[in-house]
Amino acid sequence: MSNECKIPMFHKTTKLSLTGLSSFCFIIASLAFSGMTLNAQENLVSNPGFEDSKNITINTAAATPSAWEIIAKRGGYDIETGDQVLMPLSWEANPFDGWDEHPDKRSYTGKFRYVTGQAGKEVHSGEHAISISANTRAAICSSSGFSVIPKIQKKGKKPVLPLKDPFYFSFYAKGQGSISCYIYTNLSGGKVNYSARKVTPESFILTDQWQKFEGSIQFTDSDVVTASGIVFGIENGNATIDDVALYNVKPEASNAAAAGNPESAGVPSGQQNK
Repeated sequence: MSNECKIPMFHKTTKLSLTGLSSFCFIIASLAFSGMTLNAQENLVSNPGFEDSKNITINTAAATPSAWEIIAKRGGYDIETGDQVLMPLSWEANPFDGWDEHPDKRSYTGKFRYVTGQAGKEVHSGEHAISISANTRAAICSSSGFSVIPKIQKKGKKPVLPLKDPFYFSFYAKGQGSISCYIYTNLSGGKVNYSARKVTPESFILTDQWQKFEGSIQFTDSDVVTASGIVFGIENGNATIDDVALYNVKPEASNAAAAGNPESAGVPSGQQNK
């Protein structure tokens, strides 16, 4: 069974719609993560290098619009539309995490592209990556869902994250400005808090060269029961992203990176993306 889930539809600076969010939390809580055997250091991200893709329809006149169609309809954003738009599997924009709508349809500009290119140049490895830009804020995330448990076992049959211990992410990126990486949280008891986590570092400074960035996330509320996505937020800049990883224990390779591998030395910007 697939472990994909819908991303939370919310805007960080706007009053939340509890009807839609309650439905989302129910979907997350009722996910069945079965048939998967994972090692503790296995990458939990679906389609981490963006190599898997499919053609989708993006129609701004759709009666029940998808996330991409919501953004394209707002105006001010460069999103490809049509009947055969190639998009990466398991990744989607969240139109309520950035991608602001503006009355004049012009002031908020941004762009998304599914990139095909040469390894080491347009993409970090393989043939594909994603590119996102915004002069305000825009976010894109994987559509994976995770159970949250007290402690991580060496092997398990679910994509799980630890409640009390940090877990670790890495990705390659290049561009301008800063990029943040985080995760959405879902609490028990009907409580709504999609940001019950601490991310270290909070953001990274991009350059025009491919760099590996690494960090950790830890939940800040003992009532977190599930989590979703691994999310990338861009604010006043642009980024091309590739080779994403999320581990529920510290990967051994990161110790070598910390010893001074320049490619792995992601530079934290010290600025919090809100």
